[in-house]
Amino acid sequence: MAKKRWKQIQKELLHKYRVVLVDTQTFAERFSFTLSGFNVFLAAGTTVVVLVGMTLFLIAYTPLREYIPGYASTKLRREALHLSTQVDSLESVVNYHEKQWSAIRRLLTNEPLPDSVVSEAPSAQADPNKLKPTASEQKFREQQEVQDQYRLTRRPNVQARASLIPPVAGTLVEKYAPARGHLGVGWSVSSGTTIKCALDGTVVQADWSPDLGHFLWVQHANNTLTFYSQNAQVLKKRGARVRAGEALAISGKGLRNASAAVHFELWMNGQPVNPLVYLP
Repeated sequence: MAKKRWKQIQKELLHKYRVVLVDTQTFAERFSFTLSGFNVFLAAGTTVVVLVGMTLFLIAYTPLREYIPGYASTKLRREALHLSTQVDSLESVVNYHEKQWSAIRRLLTNEPLPDSVVSEAPSAQADPNKLKPTASEQKFREQQEVQDQYRLTRRPNVQARASLIPPVAGTLVEKYAPARGHLGVGWSVSSGTTIKCALDGTVVQADWSPDLGHFLWVQHANNTLTFYSQNAQVLKKRGARVRAGEALAISGKGLRNASAAVHFELWMNGQPVNPLVYLP
């Protein structure tokens, strides 16, 4: 029964019909063609496939898709992508500055840095009577005490006027102005100028940022810090001991400066002060 039904359907699909166009006034034949049910099905299916393909092409590759509900305009998507990129960049800068100021706060409050190594070895219980220095050791100690009297880091009057060594010999272009957020001074110098350390101390941070360029923080005695930024290159690494007048960095054209410049800050007891008061 099913086989007979299939043969009947096949016969109907392949049965040919003639379509004739006739003039209604003269009854003359104008146009005629022959087709079958299969031809009609094939033509209709091809037409549907072509229409669907053209519709998908127009939606995917032309601005017409913006008129379909749920599709955002190309301009809006471009702006959203641009804003997303800017937000990511700002988050990176904010996180970087937060880490930087956290390190500075720890330095000013004498807190250990996160990567500081703290010795957990137990303290030795030694007999003080067995630790008396020998004659040669006592002589060496006396010599060291005499030499330490002339070191800047051991002077009690580190805040005295003209106790700092100028980092560079240039033209002063920026003065100390905390009211407008400028916490140091700036000099205009030629590119390649050597930037010197103002006091004996230890480099506690040497890094780079888009706003500050290559910069260094140097810690000195009496809770004093000096800051050197807008450098093209730093010559010291974190943890390096430096002496007053020793080269710290090299000046160069920064991202915000058309010419070479040096920015210098002086911090005492956790507060910025005017470096010009303590420079000769």
